[in-house]
Amino acid sequence: MAKLALSAAGSAPGWLRIGLGFGLVYLLALLLLVPANLVLGRLQPQLAGLGLPDGLPVAEGTLWHGRFPAAEALFGLRRLDWRFAPAALLQGRIGVDLVLGQQTVAGRAGLDTAGALHLDAVRVDGRVSELLSSINGIPLLSDARLNGLLSGFVWGAEGCLALERGQLLIDDWRGFAAERLNQLQGVQATLSCSDGGLQVAIAVGQQALQLTGGLSLAASGAYRLQLSAQPQTADLREMLLDLGFARQGGTLVLRRQGRLR
Repeated sequence: MAKLALSAAGSAPGWLRIGLGFGLVYLLALLLLVPANLVLGRLQPQLAGLGLPDGLPVAEGTLWHGRFPAAEALFGLRRLDWRFAPAALLQGRIGVDLVLGQQTVAGRAGLDTAGALHLDAVRVDGRVSELLSSINGIPLLSDARLNGLLSGFVWGAEGCLALERGQLLIDDWRGFAAERLNQLQGVQATLSCSDGGLQVAIAVGQQALQLTGGLSLAASGAYRLQLSAQPQTADLREMLLDLGFARQGGTLVLRRQGRLR
């Protein structure tokens, strides 16, 4: 009887390995074969809190490699493609390589075991109109060219945890107020982390306008925008007043605060 018990105990690790093997095969089959729309459709109630006006759009492909060919319901995005990234597992994350719009934004996104979002080497290169069809359901009135890079970004329950590099250049405006906006000769945004908040410092590329300030976003979703400008021409002064700046002594200021839904 003792030999029988010992034999059963010795075989347990083998059965465990077989069970783990079947589990891995099942997960791989799920990623490779199961239609993405079948799985994402079941997540509609859980995703309702994101504020999507019409729920998730119809997806094509599988969980391993798929896309939303018409993704306007996803915050106005024109298109979203994903491909599962096995290499992210080596870093303890579940990751996908994403492409948004007409190749406008491309990079890797992942979630670690603590639920923190990681963005690695996210490249931005293209026009706003190639990325978005609308903003909050409102068609674009202005268009601009975007060029930037976001690398080593980590956002968790406590807010911005890390950011190695974050830069974005906005220029070549078209549409509403394009002639005025192009006088700025480019708007440069530099991103950084500070005490859990995401900080965005804003500067312009020409000496006729001295612009300082930035945007701060906290883990709670609370944001604060504060800009101070000293335009050197009447045309630039009128443009900033039209954009919502207010006179404060010899300076124009813009202050906004609120909470993202």
